[in-house]
Amino acid sequence: MPKPAGRVDAPPQVTEYPASMETDMEKTDPEKRSVVRNSRTGRVAVVIPFFNQIHKLRRTAESLIEQELRPALVVFVDDRGSERMDPGILDSMEKAGIETRLVVNEVNLGPGGSRQAGFRQLPEDVEYVLFLDSDDHVSGEFLSSSVRKHVERPDVIATYGDSVNQATGASRVGPSPFAANLLDGIVGTRPWGTGAILWKHAPIRGLEWTTWKNNEDSRFELSAAMVNPRIAFVPDAVLYIDQDFTEERMKARNRSVVRRESFEYRSRIFESILADFPFRRHGVDAGHYVRLAAYHLGHFFPEGPTAYLSMVMRLAMKGRLQAALHAAYRFPPYLLRRRGRKATSPHS
Repeated sequence: MPKPAGRVDAPPQVTEYPASMETDMEKTDPEKRSVVRNSRTGRVAVVIPFFNQIHKLRRTAESLIEQELRPALVVFVDDRGSERMDPGILDSMEKAGIETRLVVNEVNLGPGGSRQAGFRQLPEDVEYVLFLDSDDHVSGEFLSSSVRKHVERPDVIATYGDSVNQATGASRVGPSPFAANLLDGIVGTRPWGTGAILWKHAPIRGLEWTTWKNNEDSRFELSAAMVNPRIAFVPDAVLYIDQDFTEERMKARNRSVVRRESFEYRSRIFESILADFPFRRHGVDAGHYVRLAAYHLGHFFPEGPTAYLSMVMRLAMKGRLQAALHAAYRFPPYLLRRRGRKATSPHS
């Protein structure tokens, strides 16, 4: 995939957390203090793409300034909407001791391509990365709690917090968090918003965000799961998410509303799980995830029966016999759904 084009408006400088950033939380709670000191060594960076809606971006930025553990660096990525960055946002963050950078895309890249443009700006000494949407914000303990969990769980590639709908107060996680593996959120109900995940930087440094305008987050998460699928829940970390899937809202968020595109992208994700995921290497139960991936692939596969059967044959020839058998088992339901879609299509 070609590298996204962008222009960096701020000089690429690297700073350490200043001593003045020691908060009351650090002074009174020894456990939290040790975590904050660790983060100064590794540093937390946040990447925020934005496409208009600067009034919502201000609240996003404020939530980072209000963190018990502030990020060392925030990279904003302007995805060529009609509204430009408010310099006051950058000034307020700099006054709070947070380094900022502004990347201006040469063309509209969508959320995924813009995250990649910002991701490329991160120095190697960044230890943790948060990809935060410009219309979401996080609770005051989000970063401190998430970093603490990473220190407790060096085996995980990422942590995730609760994701709460700003309008309704509904939680994505519910009463009992279930995901201990990134695949749980890809083949099951996704219990996190994109900005609820704090990633370890080192294992994902070589990954890239796709320029898809939907399902790009699941595609990135699958790439990360190929490296290490383990993830841990942080109950004190909360992402307040602007979750509205109406067509008007999706367009305002720079998202695609073309149904076939969504089906195609989801199909690619599930086929990749069946064809490429290293279940044995990660000690993951292949049967459970293969069955669910095949089920979803049969639901979303956008092409005709010949292409579906060719896909099954590719899996078999690659030695992924369990995946091929499950995909073949889903062929009759796939045919029924395809005929049903044709019958209800206005173009049939």
